[in-house]
Amino acid sequence: MIVCLNCGKLNPEGFNYCLECGAEIQPEQAQASESGILAGLSADSPEIQELKNEVSAEQGASGSPASSVAIELQPEATEDMAMHNAPTAKIDPGMDLEEQASVVLEPIEDEPEEIPVQVTLEGNPETVAESAPTTCQNCGAAMRTNDRFCGSCGAAYGKRSTPTEAKTMFMASQEQQETVKPMGRLISLDPSGSEGLVYNLMETTVLGREDCDITITDDPFISPRHCTFTFSEGNLSIQDNDSLNGVYVKIHGEVPLQSGSVFRVGQQALMYVAPRDFEKIATDSPEDGTVYWGAPRENIWGKLVRITNTGGMAEHYLLHGPFLTMGRERGDIVFSTDAFVSGTHARVSLSHDKVILADLNSSNGTYIKITGSTPLPVNSIVLTGRKLFRIEY
Repeated sequence: MIVCLNCGKLNPEGFNYCLECGAEIQPEQAQASESGILAGLSADSPEIQELKNEVSAEQGASGSPASSVAIELQPEATEDMAMHNAPTAKIDPGMDLEEQASVVLEPIEDEPEEIPVQVTLEGNPETVAESAPTTCQNCGAAMRTNDRFCGSCGAAYGKRSTPTEAKTMFMASQEQQETVKPMGRLISLDPSGSEGLVYNLMETTVLGREDCDITITDDPFISPRHCTFTFSEGNLSIQDNDSLNGVYVKIHGEVPLQSGSVFRVGQQALMYVAPRDFEKIATDSPEDGTVYWGAPRENIWGKLVRITNTGGMAEHYLLHGPFLTMGRERGDIVFSTDAFVSGTHARVSLSHDKVILADLNSSNGTYIKITGSTPLPVNSIVLTGRKLFRIEY
């Protein structure tokens, strides 16, 4: 039971409002007061015992089944009230003593209503109709006709609450807010290939180092606003936001290379340059017919340039013959100190006047730098800075 701190009424647990006065129940404070009130309403007190005996006697006389008795004591009448309620008689001063004695005493007309002891019988609906259950007209919760207020919503018996009478419900359920569902996931991968943190991809998602939808703060090779993922008609694409180090996508099979294409094997960044774009040291031959001296360009279909961590160019590798291979142990180009490069890692070849890059089943894969908006199929692997991510949608 929970005690109403406003009127002292005992209410069943779980009710939000007092059944007697309609006040909102504060369970934490009411539980602390309950023990004191219950101690005062001891079942052994003379008043309670006398009322129980009277009710039992009435039930025995009527032959009704025994019922539980719930007794609520009202304040006792004071001596002044008793005197005020005393009966009076109309006596003529000329009457003798015998005539005065025969006058019938009559109560005064303005006699106040007697304060009763309220006794409620429970458990016998046939003999106690006023305790029959009913429902609240406001919220539909179960009530009894002798409950003045609904214990669930606090509305008065037989009435509906107006908007101005609405109160905050105790332990009310939280309103469900409509949320935008993610359209895909970006799953981080560690060097061993194990999955790590998972990020949601919305219709448009920006990844970067500062204040982005996906913020990566522990990689200095990622620009503040590095790239943007965009869904359109159910397909996902990625756009490089002019980042310093670019965005790379893992290749599958073979991909064509254009002059200026950059790709990564292990920690090495290499750029393919077509012969037409070789740097010129001197201008065209002078008008006097003198020819510039240098190595012949026959059978050279391009070169690979290794890019340093300062953005400059290091070694140049001329491409001649049908193909060029690279790896950590074998190949035309060997990166012996790069542990992320496989023994034989990748190959660049010339096929029908097209330059082709192919991965040779390396452990860590080969990645090509994207230009413009690039489609991303499901399970694509994206490399930004030093971070690897797998795409799901």
